[in-house]
Amino acid sequence: MRKTLIAAAVIAAGAFAYYQLSGAGTEAAIPELDYVPADTVMFSGQFKPVNVTDYLKSIGFGPQYYANPEFDQVLQDLVDSADNAPQVKFLVALLRDYLAMLSSGQDFSAKSGFKNDMRNLMYMVGMSPVLRMEVSDTNAFLAIFDRAEQESGFSHQPVSNADVSYRRYRFEHEAVQLDLLVTVKDGWGTLAITSDSLASANISQLLAVAKPAKNFNSEQVLTKLADKYNLSQDAIGFISFTELAKGLTSADGNRLAQDIQTVFASELDAIADWRSAECQQDVGTITQNWPGVFFDGELDYSSSNVARISSNMLLASSNKTVLSALSSLRGYLPPHMQSNSNAAMFHFGLGLDPVQLSSAVGKVWSEMTEPAYSCQPLAELQQQLKQSNPVAMLAMAGMANGVQGMSVTINNLALDSATMQPTAMDALVSVSVANARTFISGLTALNPELADIELPQVGEEAELAQFVPQAAMFGVEAKLKLADDHVLVYSGSTAKQQADAVAASKLEKNGLFSMGLDYAAFFQTLAQAMESSGQPVPDDFKALQQMDMALTMSVDITEQGIQTKTHMEIGSTAQ
Repeated sequence: MRKTLIAAAVIAAGAFAYYQLSGAGTEAAIPELDYVPADTVMFSGQFKPVNVTDYLKSIGFGPQYYANPEFDQVLQDLVDSADNAPQVKFLVALLRDYLAMLSSGQDFSAKSGFKNDMRNLMYMVGMSPVLRMEVSDTNAFLAIFDRAEQESGFSHQPVSNADVSYRRYRFEHEAVQLDLLVTVKDGWGTLAITSDSLASANISQLLAVAKPAKNFNSEQVLTKLADKYNLSQDAIGFISFTELAKGLTSADGNRLAQDIQTVFASELDAIADWRSAECQQDVGTITQNWPGVFFDGELDYSSSNVARISSNMLLASSNKTVLSALSSLRGYLPPHMQSNSNAAMFHFGLGLDPVQLSSAVGKVWSEMTEPAYSCQPLAELQQQLKQSNPVAMLAMAGMANGVQGMSVTINNLALDSATMQPTAMDALVSVSVANARTFISGLTALNPELADIELPQVGEEAELAQFVPQAAMFGVEAKLKLADDHVLVYSGSTAKQQADAVAASKLEKNGLFSMGLDYAAFFQTLAQAMESSGQPVPDDFKALQQMDMALTMSVDITEQGIQTKTHMEIGSTAQ
């Protein structure tokens, strides 16, 4: 049990550190990659030097966020309730000191020792996470830890050998024992988390003293990934399913497998079935088709008014059957949802061909349930899946013949504080379907009250209230327009422009999903609605109302897998 907790704690620490990093930068081939093992399970690299204080200033993250009384009280409560107060005080002191240095603005580099324009790397050596960042002043960097020691009474053990000198901070809680290693070498500060249960031979690699025989530079890992998945080498990160599988199914297939073997030792019965030759073969085949998640990113904060952060994430796959099935589901998304410049308060678009849904899910289901696995755990999972086939439930989807997508866009919305009725609205609702007039006529035929309605001609618009009298209750003049392949309901000048662009566009499979949100505008409207209904507005909502940030996200199916694109624009009005 003790070793299980150690393993879980090390992996959790690594996952936490990993998700704190995002990449942005220039050429990725730097000498420090000599120390990154080619079989690392996770990696994230920031190769373009980023000025931390300039970046935070550009997104409006000012001192008011660093000196937050409520957050400070949370930290104090954590210290007061800790079983081992000195080590908790040490970690809290580190965090408080870091926030205080951030609030010092341009003095951050001098006080922290971090390079003014800094690069950083995060990766795993087996089960141990390693974080490396550029340092310009070693003494100032180590002074951060000295101050935390003085405040907490928790101290390090200095370790020195022929290769490296470093600090070891030992943390213990019940059965868990972890070591935080700290050192500076050749202008790079290194933090690594490990344990005595792991092989001590790892220390030199953890502290970037010894180079793994196969490393990122020797194996050209990032170059190969960039070429294969069309990733920018400015910033690359990944989670490798291939290496995770090796750790699970083998005793020495990679460093992770060796660490698991070392930590669990006599407790390997729980995964013994996965380490058979059959499982190595079957799981290896799966990870050949699904090798992992890969991403890149771009960060631009050169403008004093806005910071732009873009990222692409790919769930990579070479399974042509599954990708072809998923691709058949793609439908139509409006033109204004195809770019990052959409300034709507909120938009949601679903490009979907419902007629293909049952067939596509059936093909994916067959790929999951029909291969004859020799690996016993996989075969058992497969049998469980066969008992809950979802294809039959999707048969009704085929009735929506011709539908290719729907969307909702709210550009602007103002509510009457007393009645909560819209006083102004600029919005568009669209349904994209082959032969829209025939589609609407079919729907009206189902309702006797609407059977005699004369729809507008293709290309013409009419008052929606003529066809749906209830629409007049909202006090907003909404228009209905039919195009060859689109049904459009809109109100407002911006929505009319968007509707005209949709009406003029060809019905084609151009996407799967798109969503966008202007945080300040959306949460201001939501808070207004809550206040009018007598509900208290949470403090979190008040902060969101001041957040000058717009987010867009899209999901699509490509020849290389399932791709998610995210773009954020963050203004500095909150400063």
